[in-house]
Amino acid sequence: MVDDGKIHNIPTTEGHQIIISKSGGRHEFDRNVLCQESCYFQGLVSSGMRDAHYRELTLEYLTNESLLEVNDYLSRKMSKSSEMLSILPDDMFRLVGSEDINANSEIDIFNLIIKWISADLLRKHYAEKLLHEVRFSLMTATEKKKCVSLLDDLNLNICHSKEKDANVFHTVGMLVAVGLTASKDEKFFNMLHLFDLVDAFKSSAHPSKSSLLKFKFYGRKGPPVDLIECNARVVDNCLYLVGGKTPNHENINDVFVYNPVLATWSKCCSMHLARSSFYLGEIAGHLYAVSGHIAFLFGTPTVEKYIPSENQWYMVEPLPDALVCSAGCAFNGMMYVSGGFDEYGLVDLVWQFDPSYNKWFSIAQCGHVMTCTGNNLFVVGGGTSEMSQWSINIMNGEMYDFENDQWSTVLKLKMFVHCSPYITINNCIYIFQQKPLLDNMSDTHLQKINLTKYLGGKNTSDESNLSSVPDENANKNFWLNEAEE
Repeated sequence: MVDDGKIHNIPTTEGHQIIISKSGGRHEFDRNVLCQESCYFQGLVSSGMRDAHYRELTLEYLTNESLLEVNDYLSRKMSKSSEMLSILPDDMFRLVGSEDINANSEIDIFNLIIKWISADLLRKHYAEKLLHEVRFSLMTATEKKKCVSLLDDLNLNICHSKEKDANVFHTVGMLVAVGLTASKDEKFFNMLHLFDLVDAFKSSAHPSKSSLLKFKFYGRKGPPVDLIECNARVVDNCLYLVGGKTPNHENINDVFVYNPVLATWSKCCSMHLARSSFYLGEIAGHLYAVSGHIAFLFGTPTVEKYIPSENQWYMVEPLPDALVCSAGCAFNGMMYVSGGFDEYGLVDLVWQFDPSYNKWFSIAQCGHVMTCTGNNLFVVGGGTSEMSQWSINIMNGEMYDFENDQWSTVLKLKMFVHCSPYITINNCIYIFQQKPLLDNMSDTHLQKINLTKYLGGKNTSDESNLSSVPDENANKNFWLNEAEE
């Protein structure tokens, strides 16, 4: 044990750091990775304190479980970095010139190119062409100064393109639609720039009228098998498709992941149970398959956790109720699941899952949309009748205030919402909903709900929250509608 701040002769690899939890657990980390990813260690090293040179460090406020989560996160970061730096030149040109990178800022694109070039000096002659894809005008003055310094070190003179600066999709991302055509004889993998999605509402001269927007052909292969009603989630910039049904409406436990860097689909470890109509959540880079419908039973309360770095599913604490068609979201390291049906009918409870304790806590509708933004949780739409008969539509949205522990009705919907794919961007929910027409046909409509007015002027993150991607009619046109709030 280390209790006096002195260095102890514990065998360890040079460049590695032993961190000791409050209960004495010992965890080994790469010092360079810690300094890159941890603001605490960056400050420790720059402070000149003697603790920065110790090969063992006790952090009395961290548990073993917390340090295991940190270790898993850093392992995934190192694996992803190694994969990025080993891609071929042609793949690198395609990657930085496409919409496949969902970066937080443009300097991330710049740093990726510099790291890729620095990994092999023979790549230097690719530098100028790659760096022409960077939109320097989107950077801050400090970021530009750092870039100029690095370019000088590499003896490169880059003149950025103003035309490229006008398209800012690198820092916006894209929406992907995966599924089958109506005849189920052709799979599609189409995409829509989120910039175009948001801009379509801004540029509409008459927001009360419907206008038309269309997914574009992505030029990539769809998943290797036919899937319908599968759940989707993005983790570490990779798209996971989980569970759902076959075209013959049989539940499946298959899991597929699309890597945009390599433009490839891979089959992952299957879930323990074949399930559909379940909630798929994400906390700290881990996927959670919650409840849902399984064969020969109405529903299952079981919950499974998937760790991508291990490619393994684990059973965790089951939900207190077996729910079908519930909705959910994650907030502050917790997962929230609400609504849906159990074998007795409609459920109006909200359940909170704390992964550190592996426990569910209780804090009525189904088929609804659920998202968190600011310090509030929003539940929108859904239905209040049996699953086979959506006879009563809920045409409003409710807000839960975490600080005041209070629910309130805050908005009215223009269109109904039932089991709809959706995405949250900059405090706005964009909801995709099929509207039945004659002859068993349907149109896909897009409804926008701006939540900013309910946040009390608080600034929130620009991060997006993605639900399942639509698997029907997403390769067709769809109509825009602004919700009445």
